[in-house]
Amino acid sequence: MTGVFEGQYRFNANYRQQWTKVLGDFPFNTYGASFDYRWNLYGNDYLAFGLNAIQDESGTAFFQQTKGNLSLAFHKQLSGNRTGDYAQYLIAGGQIGYVQNRINFDRLSYSEQFDQGNQVFNPTSPTGEPLLTNRISFLDFNAGLLWYALFGEQFNLYAGAALMHINQADYSFFESGEQLHRRYVAHFGGEIGLSQSTSLLPAYIFMKQASHLEHTIGGNLRFSNNGGYRELALRMGLWWRVVNGIENNFNSESIIVSTMFEWNRWLLGISYDFNNSSLQSSTNNGALELSLSYRHPEKRRYGKVKCPKF
Repeated sequence: MTGVFEGQYRFNANYRQQWTKVLGDFPFNTYGASFDYRWNLYGNDYLAFGLNAIQDESGTAFFQQTKGNLSLAFHKQLSGNRTGDYAQYLIAGGQIGYVQNRINFDRLSYSEQFDQGNQVFNPTSPTGEPLLTNRISFLDFNAGLLWYALFGEQFNLYAGAALMHINQADYSFFESGEQLHRRYVAHFGGEIGLSQSTSLLPAYIFMKQASHLEHTIGGNLRFSNNGGYRELALRMGLWWRVVNGIENNFNSESIIVSTMFEWNRWLLGISYDFNNSSLQSSTNNGALELSLSYRHPEKRRYGKVKCPKF
């Protein structure tokens, strides 16, 4: 999806926090930021590049994963025109990333450090664990395809697929090593106009990594004043996430409510995951996520491109 937006460049920022009840002062925190830029190659075809960075941190041992990715995508027009009511594009994208995992083993406690004779815990005693390093780094490669078609101002469709962790890098802190499993992603969605100022934006995403499966389905209702670049719009959404359980039976994991405010070139999003699985009592319902996006318009009229809303 690098470069799939109406404008010249785009900036996004995200923050997410979850599991505060379980981990107390050390919950799961995720910080993310991205930038992508698109320019015209020839005719109605485009090239786009993007940069993004994500940091996850969690737990008493302050485990951190920091990722930086460079993306490149080629937008090929299959039919129609870029600024009219009808257009169809096929986009191929690739991504290379650098990942670093860090952990502070000194903040952990081990059963070997319990002094049986004196019946006390001694944090200075040997841990008995084969820990070799507290920091590892590796490269990560991803690739994907996206198709979208516009059939009018309020009617469009898109579908895509991606393969993540193609190189299956070794990511273990231990000598034995363990490869990162490939993750398979498929998604589709679109926009359906309900009236001149109201539309429905349904979407679905499927992910599989090793034996783990996840389905998320739902949509947003979008209300707009149709003000062009001075547009004001409100989105209200409801989503359902389903995962496979221990015996590969599908379990409802969470219900997600979301709200987005659009003003001119800005978009502010707020969502909350209400956990409705067996972990509900431990997770204190779920997770809060905030997002902010800025989209800069094209300066040249012939550079403007119509894209689906996401």
